[in-house]
Amino acid sequence: MFVNEGGISFGAEPHYGLWINNELTRGRSFQCETFNNQQLSYKTDFEIMKLEVWGIIDPFANPKEEKIAFNELESQIYARERPLGNF
Repeated sequence: MFVNEGGISFGAEPHYGLWINNELTRGRSFQCETFNNQQLSYKTDFEIMKLEVWGIIDPFANPKEEKIAFNELESQIYARERPLGNF
């Protein structure tokens, strides 16, 4: 996994298995040696319509801080939702 200001990538170069931009609105998928996978989408470049995110909670973390962080992320994602458009 690689993260920078441009987005998050899964797999290793030269082609990541999955890349998602920092606004969680666009992505790319390639065949990747790391996962020995096929391309995950019909087209290499795609628009993200919905995104489901899973996380692991630290059992020693302050539950109130976890809830605040989740609410901030949830607000950012909902703020980016928009009507479906053309690809």
